[in-house]
Amino acid sequence: FQERLSGMMWPIVGTAVLLIGGFLVWKFTYKSAEDLYNEAKALEGKQDARMSIFGIDAANRDASGTSNLSGETQRRLEQQIGLYTKALGKEERYVPARYEMARCMLQLNRKDDALKEFEKVLTYDPGHKEAMLGAGSLHLASGNNDAKAEAYLKKAAEAGVTEAWLNLAILFQDR
Repeated sequence: FQERLSGMMWPIVGTAVLLIGGFLVWKFTYKSAEDLYNEAKALEGKQDARMSIFGIDAANRDASGTSNLSGETQRRLEQQIGLYTKALGKEERYVPARYEMARCMLQLNRKDDALKEFEKVLTYDPGHKEAMLGAGSLHLASGNNDAKAEAYLKKAAEAGVTEAWLNLAILFQDR
């Protein structure tokens, strides 16, 4: 009986070892949405994380649609977008990753994509001041939807975002 029992134990022990090993590999290689977000932010270095009218102006500098960013900066921004996309694949409503991805897209002059992401941020977090500023400023820059620009910028201004007041002044000056 004991010989028979020991013969049956090896497959059970082998299966248990494989399961435990697989779990440990998963545990140490799995990255959460927050892990991917932090990895992308680490690439950014010590850049200012706040949206400002100056950042928007920099993205709008070249009206021809080309970017004056260095190749290294473009690669870093694309790498960050990839990490933010992976984070959002794990947790679609992870607002920090979606907002930062929109900022990267704006820096790469991908304004339509950035606008979509800013508006998605506002879908998940309607009070996100910086996303209001980003969406309002992009609508203002496009000149296609002054009503949306005004609505977003007014909300951002009421929430205390100084740059929103500047953009509202530009909007009303053009009328």
